Amino acid sequence: MEVFHKINAFKDSEEERLLKKVLKNIIESDKSVINLVIDSCNGKRGCTFSEASVELAPYVHEDFYADDFGLIPMKLLFKLCILEDFVGKGVDSAMDDKERAAAYLTIMEFIQERRMHGKAIKEISQTSDETSTSLTVALAQHLFSQLIPNKNYLVDGMAEKLPEKCPHCQANIEAGNTSLGSAFTWHGRAEVLVNETMAVRIVKEDSSQNEGTDENFGEDLDPEVKKRRSETEELPDTKTEICLECGDANKNVLLDLHTIDKVVAEAITNSFAQVNTKKSLDDLFIPTFSCSSDCVSVFLYHPTKDILLESTDLLNLWNVTFTENLLSLHTVVWLWLFLNFTTFMVSGTQLEENVKLDKSKFHEYMKDRLKFYQNLETGMPFCVKEAQRPVSEDLKLYCYIRQPRE
Repeated sequence: MEVFHKINAFKDSEEERLLKKVLKNIIESDKSVINLVIDSCNGKRGCTFSEASVELAPYVHEDFYADDFGLIPMKLLFKLCILEDFVGKGVDSAMDDKERAAAYLTIMEFIQERRMHGKAIKEISQTSDETSTSLTVALAQHLFSQLIPNKNYLVDGMAEKLPEKCPHCQANIEAGNTSLGSAFTWHGRAEVLVNETMAVRIVKEDSSQNEGTDENFGEDLDPEVKKRRSETEELPDTKTEICLECGDANKNVLLDLHTIDKVVAEAITNSFAQVNTKKSLDDLFIPTFSCSSDCVSVFLYHPTKDILLESTDLLNLWNVTFTENLLSLHTVVWLWLFLNFTTFMVSGTQLEENVKLDKSKFHEYMKDRLKFYQNLETGMPFCVKEAQRPVSEDLKLYCYIRQPRE
């Protein structure tokens, strides 16, 4: 078959060697995800992602040992035997499996063209644009879609200043309805839907000044930034403290409290819609990505088991050399594994057999209104346009009260 013929051409190639090396590092990696619990949220209100409010806490076992602090080795999310097989045998390990062969072919072709895609992303995203559309186009066309075999993606068709063609390669930009949710749930539009399954939220560094009043309704308050904890950091005094105050709100836009609220709401909403539409995803974690021009954060939600995970570290998009910025090969391969989750990720049941997991308690919190999420489908027409709400003093007070305290 054609895919086996194409992948066989990479046997003993530099791309195969690099992929083996990165997968070996991933198998030995100490990167982790954190098992999160929802203390409270406004998912019952039927509001937009921009209005979402989610209080998160790490899952902590009663013994409260550091190893039990909700941290799970990220590599355990994946079928390590498959990755180890490639490290040992290279492309020969996939010659009896069309799905894996297509995935490996995709990543090796990307490695081959990595310099070109990195240059395209830099050129397009640096275009003068008050919106995040240019960055969205760059990342959709030259990163996320290039890491899946069918290259399928959809950019929000209602995005401002959306070009018909990619400014770099002149490929047609695939745009359309990326609506998620309903009038009775969190709802809005994903900036990008990859393979009609995974939502990507693109966050521009100065987006707080550009996305409308409900995006910066706490502008008079001291900025709060969520910060991931690692095993080497001091454990919090309580189970609900996973945020640290940071004086510089621009340290990384992906760690902004309101950004995380929106991404969690989008991750949960989209995951329900995907599982309701595609029963084959019923026991899988659905990835959602939060992406800036420099970094990526990954959220995973299992709507059937009600388990919420988040990557503890941001994945840096770029390797800076003396002569140029190259897309980080390690980050690209991590993204490729998540984007091809149906091929490489273990099921929720398999993960529970290896690690202790707690429910996010979203099901418990929603109670009788959970049925609205369990009936969601993708592309529902209600939320074609997100409504903006006026900023009231009550809303500002609510924002102040819900922020974490030392």
